[in-house]
Amino acid sequence: MATSTTKLPPPIRLAQPKNPFKLSTPRLTAMIISSPATPAFLFLIFVIYGGALMSSIYTPLYEEYQYGCINNGVNGTFITGNVYSIAYNYASEDGNTATFEGLDQYDVGRAEICSKYGSNTVNIQNEDESIFAR
Repeated sequence: MATSTTKLPPPIRLAQPKNPFKLSTPRLTAMIISSPATPAFLFLIFVIYGGALMSSIYTPLYEEYQYGCINNGVNGTFITGNVYSIAYNYASEDGNTATFEGLDQYDVGRAEICSKYGSNTVNIQNEDESIFAR
């Protein structure tokens, strides 16, 4: 038998991740979880998620409001459109107030007339119904 004199290359050593704290994995995990930065990071994630959720709810409602109630000739961004709608509502507030006051006065007058002639018309209606029911 012949023996081989070839040398084998040295084994390849994989680089191990360096642990700067020289802690075991469970202790390092516990240290990361109990760090003050972890709750701050989670809070930031929840704030971003909450903002995205509120925006996804508010945007369709705002667009529907803008489509039905605001002049569509406005160009600009979401914020300028929002500012325009606030300014538009503020400018039309006096007219809206006058309109609703007029409607309230009309309803009061209508109620007075109905209460004045209501009992007479009910009696006449009952008589008519009894005549036509025969």
